[in-house]
Amino acid sequence: MSADQPVPFDGAPDVLRLGNETASVRAARAYVREVINSWGATPVNDPDLATSEVLTNAVIHTDGQIEVRVRHLDGHARVEVHDVDPASPEVLPADPARAGGWGMRLVESLATCWGVTNIEDDGKIVWFDIELMPAAPA
Repeated sequence: MSADQPVPFDGAPDVLRLGNETASVRAARAYVREVINSWGATPVNDPDLATSEVLTNAVIHTDGQIEVRVRHLDGHARVEVHDVDPASPEVLPADPARAGGWGMRLVESLATCWGVTNIEDDGKIVWFDIELMPAAPA
């Protein structure tokens, strides 16, 4: 198995399939934490908030099933959220008077990088990388 493939482990699937509902946000956070913990890894930044923001965008702005996958990539955890809407999320200009629209700014501040992969006739994957702390010497 190459480093860019999902790392299976007992107790969780390679891909978590979720309904388009607010309860899916909590389930996705728990899944991401469980996968990273199964590697014995510690993230530099907590992935919960970034996961919540990307999942919330998918729930609010799309219809249909949402899939979450976590990959181990050379010192990072890549969290991928696949939804059926081809529209990419936007980093909106800062506006303290606006109640919402801060999600991707938060993702940008927590992740080492993030992006969108469009999938022909099947929406998109919004992904972000969270750096993992190096393992302590044995």
